[in-house]
Amino acid sequence: MTILKYQCRTGRPLPLTRDGLAKILERSPLEILSFEAWKRNCAHMCIEAPSVQVTRSTEKMFFGQQFREGTGYDFCLMNK
Repeated sequence: MTILKYQCRTGRPLPLTRDGLAKILERSPLEILSFEAWKRNCAHMCIEAPSVQVTRSTEKMFFGQQFREGTGYDFCLMNK
């Protein structure tokens, strides 16, 4: 599975590596760590469904969405 995380504000996919995220200064350490955790657990998470609805505040934290940035994110799982 390839994980795509799009930021609607820029319309560009964010990099999937810790180094790539670290180069974006506005990313918090919690977001970087959360995104790494999501990558490592994607196989377990996608067993029930090919996509995940991000609605609750805990899910937003886990998927790397910062509260101060609103709801301008879209998350999806796609096959390679």
